[in-house]
Amino acid sequence: MTMDLIYLITPLVLMTLLGVPHGALDGYVIKTVSRGTWDSLALFASYVFLAAISIGSWVVYPTASMLSFLMISIVHFGRSDVCRQAYAKPLLAIFARGGLWVVALPTIQWQSAEILFAYLQTDTAVVQGVLIVAMVPWVLIAIAHLSTELWHGHRRVCVEWLTGLLIVILLPALWAICVYFCGWHSRRHMARVLSCSKDAKLASRYMLAFTALTLSIAAALYLLFFQQVEIESAVLTVFFVGLFAVTVPHMILIDYYLPRWQAHWRIKS
Repeated sequence: MTMDLIYLITPLVLMTLLGVPHGALDGYVIKTVSRGTWDSLALFASYVFLAAISIGSWVVYPTASMLSFLMISIVHFGRSDVCRQAYAKPLLAIFARGGLWVVALPTIQWQSAEILFAYLQTDTAVVQGVLIVAMVPWVLIAIAHLSTELWHGHRRVCVEWLTGLLIVILLPALWAICVYFCGWHSRRHMARVLSCSKDAKLASRYMLAFTALTLSIAAALYLLFFQQVEIESAVLTVFFVGLFAVTVPHMILIDYYLPRWQAHWRIKS
């Protein structure tokens, strides 16, 4: 294995081992919010159906699916950060923080990001054009966010955001998103679910079981469809298409369904 391949695969391995388990907790979350066996089965079926539809859309429309993935990730990443504490302007914070990793990162680190988009069979010119256009409102939102939070004395959240910006500037795209995904997003989500669970051991067992299931499905997809594809493209496709597939139902569950039923999942204001 060449050094370039190791450099590419290592962050994907880290995100798989440290990031996938946070989504695997969705099985436990579904169980806790279900009113009975049939309700639980219906939610699981809806989750799988949405994931399957997402995979199908990526196969047919990779560029549109990538742009959709980036758009929903802004909201999901932003809500994940903002949900932890009070902000003066939560909506500004959501887009300023989520956009840091989804808009600013690939735009600033385009040289390394473009390679990833190309491996994923997207039209890189279209993706870059959309990102450049999105940078203008994002910069204005980020300035408004920092100014508002500083005005209200929320220095810690500003320092955290600036730390993220430093990571975005210094690290290549895949490594920067790996640091955020593993060190911020997934870690916080797992800690939150486990701390709010009535049975942390049961939640952990669900997490391990669904992580194993997810990895088994990914391995099966690779063996069935990607053995003849160059390893870099195959691994990136399996990882990111799989991430997109589970992010759609995961986001609906965590960002929209749970806040309706449990107050601690709502955005503080």
